[in-house]
Amino acid sequence: VVSPAVGIYHIGKKGKEIMLKENVPVKKDAFLGSIEMNNTQTDIIAPCGGILRIIAVSDGQSAEYGQPLFFIESE
Repeated sequence: VVSPAVGIYHIGKKGKEIMLKENVPVKKDAFLGSIEMNNTQTDIIAPCGGILRIIAVSDGQSAEYGQPLFFIESE
């Protein structure tokens, strides 16, 4: 899963935390966080179901367009 925009990665939405852990199942269309740029947030959605193998970004970290954020091993 790559970054859809340049900005700051946030693991949850305001007032709502989510838990992401490596080597756990994720469902297709699961919310994986968002990229914020100029007070606009773009959601990051899992394109497939499978096992979340690698989380390559931390909360508050800057991200570039196309940068790998997550690696999901599809089922």
